[in-house]
Amino acid sequence: MKLDLPQCKIRFFVFILYNFLYVTYMLGYTSQTYYLGTLILFCLMNLFMIVKKGGILKKALREFKLGMGYVLVFFIISIVIQIYNMDFQSYLYSGLLRISLPILNAFLFVNSVDSKDYKYFFNVLLARFALNFVWEFYKDFNFAGLLSISWSESSSSMESSMAHDFIVMEVYFLSRKDNKKAFVSMLLCMLSMKRLSFILAPILFVLAKKLPEINKPVKKSLLRSLKIVAILSPFFMFALYSKASQNFFQNVFNMDLNLKMGGRIAIYDTVVNNIPYFNGYGSINAFLSKFVYSVFGTYWNATLHNDFIRIYYETTIVGVVVLANNLVELSKKNYWNFIIVAYLIFVGITSHILNYFSVWVTFYMIIMCTQKEGDENKELENKMER
Repeated sequence: MKLDLPQCKIRFFVFILYNFLYVTYMLGYTSQTYYLGTLILFCLMNLFMIVKKGGILKKALREFKLGMGYVLVFFIISIVIQIYNMDFQSYLYSGLLRISLPILNAFLFVNSVDSKDYKYFFNVLLARFALNFVWEFYKDFNFAGLLSISWSESSSSMESSMAHDFIVMEVYFLSRKDNKKAFVSMLLCMLSMKRLSFILAPILFVLAKKLPEINKPVKKSLLRSLKIVAILSPFFMFALYSKASQNFFQNVFNMDLNLKMGGRIAIYDTVVNNIPYFNGYGSINAFLSKFVYSVFGTYWNATLHNDFIRIYYETTIVGVVVLANNLVELSKKNYWNFIIVAYLIFVGITSHILNYFSVWVTFYMIIMCTQKEGDENKELENKMER
């Protein structure tokens, strides 16, 4: 029996190895050096194939520029801030590498892999997330595990940030009308128990047939609204985190707002009351990881749970505006991508997603692959009309 494999077999197996090593890293068996090194090898192999074919990099160029655009802005502003503070730190470069590598990987991928082979790579991504989830939580696949799901506390014994990966995968497979894989993604997303994805995943699955076709451009009013929400979100959250707001909820609803928000306000207060100065991209979480362990002996509060506030303090309002604008612009060509971007922005406002490496690898592959396929479909239609 002949295996159904893509034309780029060696690169395909390297991609499988990268995904397997990511699972072993997530489960604590290997360091991140192995999976990052394998992904860089995959990028270099794709780059070699591009050079071999003539060195043309024209597919999804707009998307590549939008993605690298906000990375470049973060870098420039951060360098200026570090020069002003006379405090040069390596976390800037490691942090920027983690957000730029998924963009570079997707760009080299779409320019070197034939579109008809994309399905193999996305099947590997789904298999990787499913393997990771089952391997980590197989002991909880029982009735007691299901009963542990708490809607009010947004928790369960199987709670996992992989909910973000699964909902992105679900949207991708729905856009391809691959309902079986979309259903698997939806089910695992719901078991991962993140409130927004828990609600959104089944709704998208049920309403998928009524959503606009993948190539239909998004209305400008929707794009504009999402940009405004993202840009203004830090100021809304500042107001929500204020003492006046906390007192209001306590007096009117007898609600401890900080407790209800999972300690997010306490983490925010720890930053603004204790950090000596903001020192560019990556400085807040670098400070938190050292401070909270030395003072409280904890790790759960070592990350600021609001990406847009973090970007505001680390790269000023300019960084927020560029990030919001570029992310939304990435979604303008079709509604499926808009759903993914809107979801990621919402998570970035209420929690943190920028440092979650795996979801951005998948996201940029989806964005650039769908863009390339759309361009190829238009070229085919133009040829048929001649």
